[in-house]
Amino acid sequence: MGKPIMNTPVLIALACSLFLTSLSSNADDLDKVLKRLEASMGKVNSLSTGFVQEKDLAVFKKKLTLTGNIYMHKPDMFAWHLEDPIKFRMVINGKSMTQWDGESGKVQKVNLGKNPAFTAATKQMRQWFGGNYSSLTSEYIISIKSQGPVVLELCQKKKARRATI
Repeated sequence: MGKPIMNTPVLIALACSLFLTSLSSNADDLDKVLKRLEASMGKVNSLSTGFVQEKDLAVFKKKLTLTGNIYMHKPDMFAWHLEDPIKFRMVINGKSMTQWDGESGKVQKVNLGKNPAFTAATKQMRQWFGGNYSSLTSEYIISIKSQGPVVLELCQKKKARRATI
Protein backbone atom coordinates (compact mmCIF):
# COMPACT_ATOMS: atom_id res chain seq x y z
CA MET A 1 0.00 0.00 0.00
CA GLY A 2 1.40 3.43 -0.93
CA LYS A 3 2.02 6.28 1.49
CA PRO A 4 -0.73 8.89 1.81
CA ILE A 5 0.05 12.10 -0.03
CA MET A 6 -0.81 14.27 3.00
CA ASN A 7 -0.83 13.32 6.62
CA THR A 8 -3.87 14.08 8.79
CA PRO A 9 -2.49 17.18 10.62
CA VAL A 10 -1.59 18.84 7.31
CA LEU A 11 -5.01 17.98 5.86
CA ILE A 12 -6.78 19.41 8.93
CA ALA A 13 -4.66 22.59 8.80
CA LEU A 14 -5.45 23.00 5.10
CA ALA A 15 -9.17 22.49 5.72
CA CYS A 16 -9.15 25.03 8.57
CA SER A 17 -7.27 27.52 6.41
CA LEU A 18 -9.77 27.14 3.58
CA PHE A 19 -12.68 27.48 6.02
CA LEU A 20 -11.26 30.67 7.58
CA THR A 21 -10.53 32.11 4.13
CA SER A 22 -14.13 31.31 3.19
CA LEU A 23 -15.43 33.11 6.30
CA SER A 24 -13.30 36.15 5.54
CA SER A 25 -14.43 36.11 1.92
CA ASN A 26 -18.09 35.87 2.98
CA ALA A 27 -17.65 38.83 5.37
CA ASP A 28 -15.96 40.82 2.59
CA ASP A 29 -18.78 39.89 0.18
CA LEU A 30 -21.42 40.93 2.71
CA ASP A 31 -19.65 44.23 3.38
CA LYS A 32 -19.45 44.95 -0.37
CA VAL A 33 -23.11 44.02 -0.91
CA LEU A 34 -24.27 46.18 2.03
CA LYS A 35 -22.23 49.16 0.82
CA ARG A 36 -23.60 48.75 -2.72
CA LEU A 37 -27.19 48.53 -1.44
CA GLU A 38 -26.71 51.53 0.83
CA ALA A 39 -25.32 53.59 -2.06
CA SER A 40 -28.27 52.58 -4.26
CA MET A 41 -30.87 53.15 -1.56
CA GLY A 42 -29.36 56.56 -0.81
CA LYS A 43 -30.63 57.65 -4.24
CA VAL A 44 -34.16 56.32 -3.64
CA ASN A 45 -36.74 58.79 -2.32
CA SER A 46 -39.78 56.55 -2.49
CA LEU A 47 -40.41 52.83 -2.52
CA SER A 48 -43.36 50.57 -3.17
CA THR A 49 -43.14 46.78 -2.92
CA GLY A 50 -45.13 43.69 -2.11
CA PHE A 51 -44.05 41.43 0.72
CA VAL A 52 -44.50 37.96 2.14
CA GLN A 53 -43.70 37.53 5.82
CA GLU A 54 -43.55 34.09 7.41
CA LYS A 55 -43.78 33.67 11.17
CA ASP A 56 -43.29 30.56 13.26
CA LEU A 57 -45.50 31.05 16.30
CA ALA A 58 -45.75 28.50 19.10
CA VAL A 59 -49.55 28.80 19.20
CA PHE A 60 -49.91 27.61 15.59
CA LYS A 61 -48.83 24.29 14.10
CA LYS A 62 -48.22 25.84 10.67
CA LYS A 63 -46.29 28.93 9.67
CA LEU A 64 -48.34 32.09 9.64
CA THR A 65 -47.93 33.75 6.25
CA LEU A 66 -48.75 37.44 5.87
CA THR A 67 -48.89 39.22 2.52
CA GLY A 68 -49.29 42.86 1.65
CA ASN A 69 -47.59 46.00 0.40
CA ILE A 70 -45.12 48.48 1.82
CA TYR A 71 -44.83 52.11 0.78
CA MET A 72 -42.12 54.54 1.87
CA HIS A 73 -41.35 58.14 1.08
CA LYS A 74 -38.26 59.70 2.67
CA PRO A 75 -37.71 61.09 5.15
CA ASP A 76 -40.61 60.12 7.40
CA MET A 77 -43.60 58.63 5.58
CA PHE A 78 -44.20 54.89 5.74
CA ALA A 79 -47.23 52.68 5.08
CA TRP A 80 -47.68 48.97 5.76
CA HIS A 81 -50.79 47.45 4.15
CA LEU A 82 -51.57 43.90 5.20
CA GLU A 83 -53.87 42.12 2.75
CA ASP A 84 -53.95 38.47 3.85
CA PRO A 85 -54.94 36.73 6.10
CA ILE A 86 -56.49 39.96 7.47
CA LYS A 87 -56.89 43.51 6.21
CA PHE A 88 -54.89 46.03 8.21
CA ARG A 89 -53.29 49.40 7.44
CA MET A 90 -50.61 51.31 9.30
CA VAL A 91 -49.50 54.73 8.08
CA ILE A 92 -46.69 56.72 9.68
CA ASN A 93 -46.35 60.38 8.87
CA GLY A 94 -43.62 62.03 10.91
CA LYS A 95 -44.38 61.59 14.60
CA SER A 96 -47.92 60.23 14.18
CA MET A 97 -49.21 56.81 13.23
CA THR A 98 -52.69 55.85 12.08
CA GLN A 99 -53.87 52.22 12.15
CA TRP A 100 -56.97 50.82 10.50
CA ASP A 101 -58.39 47.38 11.26
CA GLY A 102 -60.31 45.98 8.29
CA GLU A 103 -62.35 43.58 10.39
CA SER A 104 -63.72 46.15 12.83
CA GLY A 105 -63.32 49.24 10.65
CA LYS A 106 -61.81 51.06 13.65
CA VAL A 107 -59.13 53.71 13.26
CA GLN A 108 -56.57 54.39 15.96
CA LYS A 109 -54.12 57.32 16.04
CA VAL A 110 -50.88 57.14 18.03
CA ASN A 111 -48.40 59.89 18.88
CA LEU A 112 -45.05 58.18 18.27
CA GLY A 113 -43.13 60.68 20.38
CA LYS A 114 -44.98 59.49 23.47
CA ASN A 115 -44.64 55.75 22.80
CA PRO A 116 -41.11 54.27 23.06
CA ALA A 117 -42.14 50.85 21.70
CA PHE A 118 -43.54 52.34 18.49
CA THR A 119 -40.53 54.67 18.24
CA ALA A 120 -38.17 51.66 18.34
CA ALA A 121 -40.26 49.75 15.78
CA THR A 122 -40.41 52.69 13.36
CA LYS A 123 -36.64 53.26 13.75
CA GLN A 124 -36.07 49.64 12.71
CA MET A 125 -38.41 49.97 9.71
CA ARG A 126 -36.58 53.13 8.62
CA GLN A 127 -33.28 51.24 8.82
CA TRP A 128 -34.62 48.32 6.77
CA PHE A 129 -36.38 50.32 4.09
CA GLY A 130 -34.11 53.35 4.17
CA GLY A 131 -31.14 51.21 3.19
CA ASN A 132 -29.10 51.66 6.37
CA TYR A 133 -28.08 47.99 6.43
CA SER A 134 -24.59 48.27 7.95
CA SER A 135 -26.14 49.64 11.15
CA LEU A 136 -28.15 46.41 11.46
CA THR A 137 -25.03 44.22 11.85
CA SER A 138 -24.89 44.93 15.59
CA GLU A 139 -28.39 43.47 16.09
CA TYR A 140 -28.58 40.86 13.30
CA ILE A 141 -26.55 38.13 11.72
CA ILE A 142 -26.89 39.03 8.04
CA SER A 143 -26.33 36.47 5.32
CA ILE A 144 -26.63 36.70 1.55
CA LYS A 145 -29.21 34.27 0.19
CA SER A 146 -28.99 35.43 -3.42
CA GLN A 147 -26.79 37.86 -5.36
CA GLY A 148 -29.15 38.55 -8.22
CA PRO A 149 -31.50 39.94 -7.17
CA VAL A 150 -29.93 40.50 -3.78
CA VAL A 151 -31.79 38.69 -1.01
CA LEU A 152 -30.58 39.11 2.55
CA GLU A 153 -31.59 37.04 5.56
CA LEU A 154 -31.50 38.79 8.92
CA CYS A 155 -31.47 36.69 12.08
CA GLN A 156 -31.63 38.52 15.40
CA LYS A 157 -28.57 37.89 17.54
CA LYS A 158 -30.47 38.04 20.85
CA LYS A 159 -33.44 35.97 19.72
CA ALA A 160 -33.99 33.31 17.10
CA ARG A 161 -36.12 35.49 14.81
CA ARG A 162 -35.44 35.89 11.11
CA ALA A 163 -36.33 38.44 8.49
CA THR A 164 -35.60 38.16 4.79
CA ILE A 165 -35.47 41.28 2.67
